[in-house]
Amino acid sequence: EHPGESTKLMAWGGTPDAFPRFAISYTTGRIAFEQSIRIANIYRIDRSEGETFRDPIRLTASNSLNVLPDLYPTGEKIDFTSGRSGFPAIWICDADGSNPYQLVSFSGRPGGGPSWSPDGNEIAYDSWETGPNSIYVIPAAGGQARKLTDDSARDAAPSWSRDGKWIYFTSNRTGAGGRIWKVPAEGGEPSPVTQARAVRPIESHDGRFIYFMRDGIWRMPVGGGKEEFVVESWDNPWSFAVVEDGIYFLGRLSRYPDGSALADLNYYSFASGEIVTIKEDLRSGIGVAATRDGNTVLDTQIERWGIDLRLVENFR
Repeated sequence: EHPGESTKLMAWGGTPDAFPRFAISYTTGRIAFEQSIRIANIYRIDRSEGETFRDPIRLTASNSLNVLPDLYPTGEKIDFTSGRSGFPAIWICDADGSNPYQLVSFSGRPGGGPSWSPDGNEIAYDSWETGPNSIYVIPAAGGQARKLTDDSARDAAPSWSRDGKWIYFTSNRTGAGGRIWKVPAEGGEPSPVTQARAVRPIESHDGRFIYFMRDGIWRMPVGGGKEEFVVESWDNPWSFAVVEDGIYFLGRLSRYPDGSALADLNYYSFASGEIVTIKEDLRSGIGVAATRDGNTVLDTQIERWGIDLRLVENFR
């Protein structure tokens, strides 16, 4: 062994994320510490015919967290949050996972949740880069980001209105639990949308409703009005995607102590109200997305999630 170098003692997981607990032996000059290991990758599930879907195909191949995917309006590109460069960053790749490149880096601070504008020219995201979590917009081709919100509260999970004029987001600026707000896409004062707890807003493709998570999936008219319960789902803000004629969502199944879960991918039909199970027992993580026509679904799946125990010899 070399002084100051670490040796992995045991492993169940992947890329290091943090080492929150450690022990020091001053008599032997050793330090033992934990490193959290989190690997998640994005999978693509394509419709074959009718309600039959092909088996999931992995699109990203990285020993890190690759989460929160969002599809380009016409489906040929994907943006997502990844830690593959060592820090959280927004990446873009082709629809088959090829040609990945980094668009935004957060230099070790939290950030992500990218959302493509309806015309595909810009991407909204949230970041702690310059202080409290705020909403930003950046050209999809790269360039200078614009900061849209600036508040001491946490603003997160942006998504665009279908006409591209507004960006919805979740904020705790009016209290704990989070409410839905919106801000003009060109900049201006944010305004509240919901009065009760609600997170992860998504506008329907016809521009009539805002769907959101609150102990299941709910909706309300875009112009305001009565909030309606739609369907029970896994209580994870990133576990559903709205398409033209329905909603893909992860149903509750079983949860593991490490935070991951086995879940069914389901489809809820707007027309009939029926629920169809598309895929069973997915080890799903953070993020579901789908093309407008519903023929392609993206699902983030946990591959490894655990801890490495490491040892530093000859510590001084």
